[in-house]
Amino acid sequence: MSRMCSDRLLISALQGKGDMAHGKRTSMLLTAALALAVGFASQPVLAANPTSVTIAGSFQSELGCTGDWQPDCSSTHLVYNAYSDVWKGSFALPSGAYEYKAALNDSWTENYGLNATLGGLNIPLNLAASTAVGFYYDHKTHWVTENVTSIIATVPGDFQQELGCASDWDPSCLRSWLEDPSGTGYYSFITTALPQGSYEAKVAIGETWNENYGQGGVPNGSNIPFTVPFDHAQVTFSYNPSTHLLTVSLAAITQTTTSLASSINPVLVGQSTTYTAIVSPTPTGGSLLFTDNGSTVPGCATVQLSGASASCTATYASAASHGVVATYSGFSNFAGSVSPTLTEIVTQTPCDTLSGCNLRGSMLTNANLAGANLSTANFLGADLTAANLEGANLSGANLNGTDLSSADLKGADLSGANLTSAKLNMANLSGALTTGANFNKATWGSTTCPDGSNSDADGGSCVGHL
Repeated sequence: MSRMCSDRLLISALQGKGDMAHGKRTSMLLTAALALAVGFASQPVLAANPTSVTIAGSFQSELGCTGDWQPDCSSTHLVYNAYSDVWKGSFALPSGAYEYKAALNDSWTENYGLNATLGGLNIPLNLAASTAVGFYYDHKTHWVTENVTSIIATVPGDFQQELGCASDWDPSCLRSWLEDPSGTGYYSFITTALPQGSYEAKVAIGETWNENYGQGGVPNGSNIPFTVPFDHAQVTFSYNPSTHLLTVSLAAITQTTTSLASSINPVLVGQSTTYTAIVSPTPTGGSLLFTDNGSTVPGCATVQLSGASASCTATYASAASHGVVATYSGFSNFAGSVSPTLTEIVTQTPCDTLSGCNLRGSMLTNANLAGANLSTANFLGADLTAANLEGANLSGANLNGTDLSSADLKGADLSGANLTSAKLNMANLSGALTTGANFNKATWGSTTCPDGSNSDADGGSCVGHL
């Protein structure tokens, strides 16, 4: 069922046209002079938010000001609407040909005219009859307009609360305002605020449901579905008032890769290490989530990117292995990505490298140490259950009493290693180099031997197949 009732009435938009009224020609000449003066003003340092917005123009004397083109006349102040994050005001004007601009902070220092241009040309407004004109100013885009020369169109939908609206499907919330600052006659709204998901939208005219368009530009038509592939993807809503078609498009997606490095690995118990993730190509925003064995690293749930990188610091209280992953959220047209798992080894005694490191009794279950140089390391009594040691250099390592159950030792170099009393149940030693290795009292069970045979096929041992 559509979120919008389909029996809404259509109301034609009123468009006023007319000749210049008597008494406005002098104001028009003054307008031209002011436009030149303002247009050549030096560029000011723009304030984040104005304290006031005045619709200053050739009609202010009609609205209670002592004259026209007064940037400090409170009678034509707009009111900031926090709900919509837009400045608005409605004024009853007699017929005539007028011009106006938006003056900020009760002065001409910062003002916006035609096409949202700083110090730009005056904006013409012709009224064939007395009209209540609604004026709008968006400080995010600097577009100043009204509901006579522009269509006030919004995109209500089930995503509006993500933009800051109080509720979804609200045509009066201008946080999804379709704007046309360049004056092309086509209206658009761009956002990166939406989380990943599926949504629906429509176009509403005049901040109400009286006139609305759905799929195919049909009045009161079906909702328009769209999908956001990842959090903060750039979504563009485009509206053609001639066909009433609303199109929803995504910026061309740029795929990213995320790499991860540790400042100290192995790291001593109680010593801090810093993980640094780098996203390539450099995105325009987004954040990184750092996880350790699937759980969020404390304080590192949403680390904002600084350029291409983000960092996270961790300290460990006990010797163990940690599978650290950095996940980039994606942003605008940059897709999210996940780093390869980085295995951080925490030791009880200082080690500059894993080669020769004392890892006695360490809990290294599921550690990813594929291809690592672990030669002459001391793993006495360590737990390497289900560890990935494929291609690792374990030559001369002390693996006495080490639990290697279900470990992947394909192609590992075990030459000269001491595996006395090691547990090798369901381990895979296919292609492992075992010259000079000591397997005295090792336990076997469904173990893949170095020659590819199974220990269960020859008396429950790989001895003779090494």
